[in-house]
This record gives sequence, C-alpha cells and structure tokens, in this order.
Amino acid sequence: MASCTFLRLAMVAALALPAAATAGGVTVQISLAGADALDVSYELPEHCPTLAFKKTDGASRAFRAGWRSEDACGKLDGDAISASCRTPRFRVQASSTNHGGFPGAFPMGEGVYVHTSKYAPAETCGKVSYRFVAPGSIALAGKVQPAPVTTADPSAADTSVLLLSKQLSAGGEPAMYFSPSVGADLAARIADVARGTFEFYSAALPNARFRPIVLAANAMAAPGGFGYEGDADHVLRLAFFNWPSVMDRRGEQIVTSFVSHEMSHRFQLRDEIDGYAHARLIHEGGAEFLRWWLAVRKGWVTKAEAAAQLDDALADCMLGAGTSSWAGLTPQQIGSRRLEYRCGLPAYVFSLAARQGKGTALARIDLFYQQVRSGKSPDFAQVLECAGNPGCQPHWLPALLGGTAPLRDEWARLLADSALAQPVAPSTAQRDAMMLQAIGQLMKHDRGSSSLFPTREGVIVDDVTTCKTLRAKMHIVQVEAHPMLGNADALPALVTACAARGELRLGTKDGQAFSIGCSQPAYRPAQSFHAADIERVLANLAEDK
Repeated sequence: MASCTFLRLAMVAALALPAAATAGGVTVQISLAGADALDVSYELPEHCPTLAFKKTDGASRAFRAGWRSEDACGKLDGDAISASCRTPRFRVQASSTNHGGFPGAFPMGEGVYVHTSKYAPAETCGKVSYRFVAPGSIALAGKVQPAPVTTADPSAADTSVLLLSKQLSAGGEPAMYFSPSVGADLAARIADVARGTFEFYSAALPNARFRPIVLAANAMAAPGGFGYEGDADHVLRLAFFNWPSVMDRRGEQIVTSFVSHEMSHRFQLRDEIDGYAHARLIHEGGAEFLRWWLAVRKGWVTKAEAAAQLDDALADCMLGAGTSSWAGLTPQQIGSRRLEYRCGLPAYVFSLAARQGKGTALARIDLFYQQVRSGKSPDFAQVLECAGNPGCQPHWLPALLGGTAPLRDEWARLLADSALAQPVAPSTAQRDAMMLQAIGQLMKHDRGSSSLFPTREGVIVDDVTTCKTLRAKMHIVQVEAHPMLGNADALPALVTACAARGELRLGTKDGQAFSIGCSQPAYRPAQSFHAADIERVLANLAEDK
C-alpha cells in the first residue's frame, strides 16, 4: 500500500512541475496521469492566445475530439487551441480505438504509448519544445531514459514515446517492455524473434543499419476475435487482442511473422523512399521478404510452411488485382486489399531468386539501402535484379509493376519462363474467394456498390435500399442449383450462365429462388495459381552467384 501511495504522490508532483517555455516559443508537456490517461498542457508566450496544430487530417482531428479541458481556459476548435490563459491543459484518455495512422494515446498496461504528431503545434507562436513526464522511465528516440525529459529537437514533433509508471532496465538490445498482461510464452516468443531479427540482419545488412528502438508489447481484451496490430517507430509497439494463453503452431507463426516484420522495418529507410512510385510495396514488401527469409534461415518455419506462405501471398496478390494491372489499381484498392504486402513478398522473392550477376539476395537489398543512405535515388528494379550493372536489364519488377497486362497474366508469363513455380489448379479456398468476388461484382451492378458478409455457406446481403433485385438480409447459398461455397461446379456454372443467358439463378437459405442480371464485362476467374519450387527458390536466394 505504501508503494501505491508513493506512486500516486509522484504522479501528482510530476503534473505540478512547471513547463518552462522557450523564450518566445511554446512548450508542450505530456505527462502520464494514470495507467491509461495523459495530462497535456501547452505553455504559450504572451500575446499568442491561439495555437494551430500541424496535422489537420481527419484522423488527428478525430483523436483530439476526445480531449477534455482541465481548467476551462483552453478550448479545442478542430485544428487549433484558443486559450484565455498562458497554459491550457487537457485530459487525454488512452484508447485502442484506431483513428488512422500512429495512435495518439494507446494503453500499454503500466503506461501509455504516445505519438507526438497528434499533439504537435505549428510554429505560429514560435519555436516548440517538448517535455515528457512520468513516475518511471520514458522511452524516447529508441532509448530508455529517466523522467522527465525535455527536448527542443525538431524530430520530437513526429515521434513515438512510451511513458511508464515503472522503471525499465535500459540493458539489452533491443530494450523491451512487456505489460503484466503479456503471458510468459508470448513474451518469450516476442523476445526470441526480436533479438534473432536484430542479430541476424545487423550482420547480414551492414550498410542498411538498424535504427534503435524500445520494444513495447501489451495484451488486452477487445471486441471480436483474436488479432494484433503494431507499428515500427522508435517505440516499436506491439498490441495483441484476445490472445490465447497457450499458443498453437498457427499462433507461433503469427507472432514470428508479425514481430520480425516490424523489426525488419528498422533496417529500412521509410522517409527516404517516400518519393518512389512504389514506395509502399518497397517498404512493406521488403519487410515481408526479410521476415520470411529470416524465418527459413533460423528454422522458425519449415520449408513446407515457407512455401505455403509464399504461395498464399501470390494467390492473394492475383486475386486482389483481379483483371487489373498493378498500374491500373488505385492506392485505395492496393491498401484496402493489403496488396503492398501480399504482392510485395512474391515480387521480392521471385525477382531476387531470378537476379542476374553475382552476389546474394541480401547483398542486393543491402546495396539498395547503402545507395539511398548516401543520398542517391537508385532504380529499385535495377539494383535488385542487376546490382546496378548498366549492361543488365531487369525483367521481373518492370513487368510486374509497370506492365499493362493483368497482373496475374504477368505473373503466369514470368513464372513459366523461370521454372521457379508450377501452375496448379485452384484450391477450394481459392475457388470460394473467386466466387465471392463474382457475387460482389453482380451486386455492384445491381445496386451500384458491393456490400455483403461472407458466411460458411454463402453471403448475407447488407441493409441495402437501392437494389433492383437483392434485398436486405438475404442469405444466398446457391448458384445455379449448386452450393455456392465448397463446390467445384458452382463457379463454372456461374460463368456459363452469364455467358449464355445474361442472368444467374440464385437460391437463399430459406428456399427463395430468384435471378439476377449478370454484369458486363462478365467475371473472368483465374484458371490456375502457382506452387513455388521451394528448393530451387531457396537455393537461388542463398547462392552467391
């Protein structure tokens, strides 16, 4: 009890500390005010009653909408603070609600994760400095530091910070914090993968260079099933929702992929490649490749599991792109279907496995980031496939990312020429995925948009009001008298019916039968997918040609 009383007094004292403003400038003080709340104040110079925020996007505005004024002298007006005193203060509740981008205040068990971009003011009232206060340790700039911490570094306006009520050891690399809710098995797996990724790529990518972090993990209850999310800033945040206390093999693989992916980002340069046409694929696909390759090298996955991950990603890429080329997809389509991840992994794997010239696959990635770090803007495809040799012409990446043919056709052509993978008939899961796409296309034609909820037997139509034929809550389970899902004849029957009659017969779970017009152009399912020759792929990636 005495220790709890001391902790509370320490917090009160910390909040009472003055935030000395820089001369003619603004001091932002962010203080831990409990396990899941912050006290945020802005000390303003004289004659500056209005302070504008730097970020005025919808996500930042939605986050700030939950702030509560603590002294009635500060008023939030969307993108600015209006103050009748020198130091307006606000109470900010930590929450796992995702408003978009980095979370502004995320609960981490014994503290709160903060991303300062959600709080940063513009320099309309002068230079800005930051002060972070907590009873325990503070993680900032990839280091564990004793509180309080004050900085006028401009990078403090766009960085992650962990405010803790406990002291955290700064030993070990990377330094790690696990909330009490993170079970022993989960914590051990995270630590093993994080350290393994750091040690392997620190040696294998010497020119990429690891940007230091403090890893912070929390497990919590949330609506829905189990899941996870995270980001790879200076505080590498890992959040696990409804995570089982005992992990099965699938759970282990998820943790391994998730943690290693986020750790791999710290060997990349995100901001420096933002100007590239395919920056998201380079960044996210690259982290997918690094975590996949490391899992093979460390024995975290078997060769069969690695092959399955690669084949599934390629299938998702082909399904997600549909009949579009990569260039024909919008950023929204790419992002909503996670194609920068799902197309990025096979794009890296196969283009590197088919690279020309000498050097290992990792040497190509290391060379790319070495050149970026030196201030150059190297051609991504040229470096990965040709190591920058001007007499070499890259084949894979220009065709995949810049071709005009449907992406799945480019994949089929490239893989057929390489012998790195063989065509295989669609699996039941892949046929079902294409069936859902086809039904979604028909629904879009019927009502102008596609909104349905998959079930084990078919789909449920949402609460639509503008459909010509479909009705809200219909549970459609039959196509041309065949079970919609899990049946090899349903998709061919759909294609045939639309081509022959221009309409499709559907049946609902409660026995209703009706027809719907087929949209034009008709849905064109993929006739085959691909299975990697994993032995050949892995041998090519490892070979120092």
